[in-house]
Amino acid sequence: MSLFEQARRLHLPSLWRAMGLKLKMHGGQKGHSGFCPHCGPASQRDDATSLFQTAAGIWRWHCFRCGRHGTTIDLVALVEHCSAADAARKLAMERSLPATSAVPDVVSSTPRTRSDPEAVAMIVARLREYTRAMLHRDVADYLERRGIRRATQARMADDGLLLHLPADPRQADALLRTVVGTELLAAAGLIRDAAHKGFTAAAFRPLVFVSHDDRALEFRSISATARGPKALQYGDPFAPLMLYPSKRVSSIMLVEGGVDLMSAWQMFTDQGRGQETLFVGFFGASKWRMQWLDALHIQHPDAEFVIATDADKAGDEAAANIRKALPATARCRRLRPQHGDWNLQLQHAA
Repeated sequence: MSLFEQARRLHLPSLWRAMGLKLKMHGGQKGHSGFCPHCGPASQRDDATSLFQTAAGIWRWHCFRCGRHGTTIDLVALVEHCSAADAARKLAMERSLPATSAVPDVVSSTPRTRSDPEAVAMIVARLREYTRAMLHRDVADYLERRGIRRATQARMADDGLLLHLPADPRQADALLRTVVGTELLAAAGLIRDAAHKGFTAAAFRPLVFVSHDDRALEFRSISATARGPKALQYGDPFAPLMLYPSKRVSSIMLVEGGVDLMSAWQMFTDQGRGQETLFVGFFGASKWRMQWLDALHIQHPDAEFVIATDADKAGDEAAANIRKALPATARCRRLRPQHGDWNLQLQHAA
């Protein structure tokens, strides 16, 4: 493991405090926030920057005001006004990292497959223009087998939250390379670089969900025998899906993922209870952030938060942490699906 890889796995909250930066914990043991080392404390609050650990064990930080983000190396480079290579050497010396490999003089401090949210937004625009004229039957049929009607799919697509790729990976890969282009695919992290010759992993996952701001994409498999992860996410990992009602917002329902969002919207609309509900889906039980909960409360101060995460350990923990993170003035309640998640609930009710 190189010095860069070791440095990126250092405990970022400890380093953050050691550098004299204010930090507080939220959302469980792995959730932290503080003020940005670039733009400093905000006038009203000092938690605009979130710290989180990826599944690969790499700590990252992101400021929701100025957009600065990065790893431990980027933090040291920013605060110490030095290069990424010098920052890695500094961390190696101060944190006693073994010199398993030399640090090159010029090197990027981020993984080669880093996913740029702006590149993701451009991909969304190109795919949306293409898929507007074509609905891939296999994907639509898959959702219908899970109880989600074509009308619900159309509503999601009309709101720009649902896209499709061909179910055939060869066709999907060709579409991505032709419509999007390899340079943009590489910038968004879908392929390692523009010279990549193999299939894109996204080509095997034709069900595509788009965040409300177009800065995040999730590609989901529709095959029960597919290898690898069920879903792949690119762009801003904390950008949620949002399906707004046609009337005023009297409640905000928080669910996990696009399939559950469609399922809950269909169920509650059929029951006449969804006309004033804003449905919010985040890409996993831990993929929520205090900043956008606060923003939703400010936009809709009279709305009740309905915490409808999955009926499992992760969903219950997320619900408890969300309840703690919500402003004291926000009304909230837990709505636990009886059959695991909202898609299973929908299928059970059919």
